[in-house]
Amino acid sequence: MRVVFLGVGEALDENEANTSILIESKMNILLDCGYNIPNNLWRYRDDPDFLDAIYISHFHADHCFGIPPLLMRMWEDGRRKKLLIMGQRGIKERVELLMNLGYEGFL
Repeated sequence: MRVVFLGVGEALDENEANTSILIESKMNILLDCGYNIPNNLWRYRDDPDFLDAIYISHFHADHCFGIPPLLMRMWEDGRRKKLLIMGQRGIKERVELLMNLGYEGFL
């Protein structure tokens, strides 16, 4: 197993990306996806099928607002496999809301 810190900053940190951890193992899981995490993830691994799952710890912007651009980038780059998105109760509805706000009609 490999643990990669994609960000260690707080919500409005001027120097660091939002806190996010990538766990590479048999299943590659992204823990939280704040608004500035997609670019860091893509710089680390430019592969639309690399990630197996995303776990969102809670619904603050610095933990979940990166989901819409990340999903769009994966789609644009030809992702072929399913992506599991996990979190607390209401995660499906919250992700759908974020996607509709960011890219209306995509889902």
